[in-house]
Amino acid sequence: MRVRMGSLRLCAGIVASIACLHGQEAWRVHDRDRPNPPVVTPSESTGGAPSDALVLFDGHNLDQFESQQGSPAPWTVADGTFTVKPGSGSIQTKREFGDCQLHAEWASPNPPQGEDQMRGNSGIIIMGLYELQVLDSYNARTYADGQAGAIYGQYPPLVNAAKAPGAWQVYDVIFRRPKFDKTGRLISRARETVIYNGVVVQDATELSGPTAYHNRPPYFPLPEKLPFVLQDHGTPVRYRNIWIRELPPEVEPLPVTSFVPLRPDPAGYVAYAGTYEGEGARLTLTSSGPDLKGELATQTPRGETKSPMELVAMSDDAFTARSLPGADLVRVVFARENNAIKTVTMFHGGHYVTLTRR
Repeated sequence: MRVRMGSLRLCAGIVASIACLHGQEAWRVHDRDRPNPPVVTPSESTGGAPSDALVLFDGHNLDQFESQQGSPAPWTVADGTFTVKPGSGSIQTKREFGDCQLHAEWASPNPPQGEDQMRGNSGIIIMGLYELQVLDSYNARTYADGQAGAIYGQYPPLVNAAKAPGAWQVYDVIFRRPKFDKTGRLISRARETVIYNGVVVQDATELSGPTAYHNRPPYFPLPEKLPFVLQDHGTPVRYRNIWIRELPPEVEPLPVTSFVPLRPDPAGYVAYAGTYEGEGARLTLTSSGPDLKGELATQTPRGETKSPMELVAMSDDAFTARSLPGADLVRVVFARENNAIKTVTMFHGGHYVTLTRR
């Protein structure tokens, strides 16, 4: 069966028209009046801050941080890095953030200190509630949802991308905050994407709620922005080169249809017309102008049941059937022998039946 190029252009036009009518701003495709995005100058150095980022640590001081009691951050700054001061408590940003892109570099002690969860442990806790684990996970054992790159207590990293102790590890994080309606009801979960040393370890992962030790708390209504926390877990983890970009609200997705049918030459449908039987079922297909229609007759304890159907081409010899109960799950595939159609297989609800042409 051959598809007419004019029909493909027509389908593309239909899709464009739908998007135009239902898009959030109703912009036409390739509309030259549509506002261009703002210009951001990337850093010339790997891992450097782009022009619109807020640099939270530039190697000199912790002025962008404070203790969780509001006093100056007590951690140690030296040689362009800062180090957790065990026992002094976690620190947090003075500013608050919600949707964001975060870059942070960290290094666990070398030689390694401690075992399991005491081996170079810290954490980046976005909004003070959602912890991305920091841990020396190089040739080290601990529970899966507590490794470096884990959303703590919820999702292990997809892979262990850890470098050796003492090496600088890099997190690039995209975080979308949870959203609540005016009554406080959750309408969308927090989502987090994490690239760890250049490797995706969390892929738009939806969090179950705040992270916690041996617990999975529920969501509760929050402000749109809160400080993020760097955790003191008793080991001298070092940090450097931390910057953050606030992200604009998510764009409403363009509307889609579940399927935009191809429009093959209707003359090709003649090849499929006929009666197919087997396994207590009979499928009768007729070609009528631009349509391929049929009737499926099946035997039940109460007698014969007949269901009308319309077939829409997905590709050569593969169709989707409409006007049947659960039609979105029906696929119809024809098989040929010596270029003549001999059988048809129908897939529906996880089952299939093959009928032979009579």
